[in-house]
Amino acid sequence: MSVKKTLRVQAYDLIKDKIINCVYRPGEMINEERLIEELNLTRTPIRDALGRLEQEGLVQIRPKRGILITPLDFQKVSDLLEARLMYETYAIREYGKCMKEEDLISCFVAIQDSMDNSDDDILNPVDSKLHSLIIQAVPNAHIRSSYESVDIFLKRLRIRLRILTGESRQHSEISQNEHLEIVKACMKKDWALAETALRDHLTRSAGVVIDLFLSQFHEKSA
Repeated sequence: MSVKKTLRVQAYDLIKDKIINCVYRPGEMINEERLIEELNLTRTPIRDALGRLEQEGLVQIRPKRGILITPLDFQKVSDLLEARLMYETYAIREYGKCMKEEDLISCFVAIQDSMDNSDDDILNPVDSKLHSLIIQAVPNAHIRSSYESVDIFLKRLRIRLRILTGESRQHSEISQNEHLEIVKACMKKDWALAETALRDHLTRSAGVVIDLFLSQFHEKSA
């Protein structure tokens, strides 16, 4: 890999990570000068990275104004949550059987450990472990790629909402218990039960996200 390509990749990864983790907030305007200073990179790889991120819908380049970090509106949030439900339930129904037993056991243990440790940060990566396992079982690379773009936006949304509102330990515990029920059904190879448990979990979680999103929207509008 050439040095120039390496710098482009580095710029892309760094900016994308800051967007996902809401260092650059939805709706915020930034500029190339800020990126050059913060990333310690030159203008060319940064511009290349911004072009790629614009294609992915994470930024909007506004000539002579700067770079807008793509806002999250209600319709987009609703569409993303619906897409996630469709992708994951399809994946577990059609390809759950492709998940390896040792991966399911590892996932089960990781979830239990996170529940037993009350000091765990609420942003524990175990939260996404099962969902990633389900999607990675799908052999169709186009489906996995499409899901990844949905997941990036939703991860960004969840982080932003947690920054603004926090997240109750109760909600975290409910989610982890739901994850355990999904894994148990998968380990029993009861795919109908696994799909139902997954659908119930995603539907409840989507309701929580929508409620939090609307509460923030109304507070800003008041």
